[in-house]
Order: sequence, then structure tokens, then C-alpha cells
Amino acid sequence: MIARAHESVANESKRQNDIFDLEARSLDRIAETGERNAQVFIMNKELANLDDDSKEYFRLKKKEILDDLRRNSSS
Repeated sequence: MIARAHESVANESKRQNDIFDLEARSLDRIAETGERNAQVFIMNKELANLDDDSKEYFRLKKKEILDDLRRNSSS
């Protein structure tokens, strides 16, 4: 009886760990999607109507995105 209880607790613990792992992977995917969406927004941002500081910000961010893409594609 005690052995069955321990087995039941172990099985439930494994099931919960599996659920936590799935949730962690889902959260990682959500974060990656959010980052990609932000990058697409930055890359598509029209700079013509922005002040000089904002233009510089978006130019630097675009360069950073492109540098990261180049670095990741060569590795």
C-alpha cells in the first residue's frame, strides 16, 4: 500500500514536471515571437517623419538586428 502511494506520488510529480517543461517551452516561443515582431516593426519603421534622435535610434537598432542576423547565419 505504501509502495503504491509512493509510486502514485512519483508519477504525479513526473506529470507535473512534464507540464512545467511544456509551459517553459511555450513561454520561450512566445518570447521569441515577441522579439521577432519587434524586429520586424523596427525594420519596417518609416524614418521620414521622425526627429533626428529617433532616426538615429532606429538606424542603430536596424544595424544591430542585421549584425545579429549576419552573425547567426555564419555560425
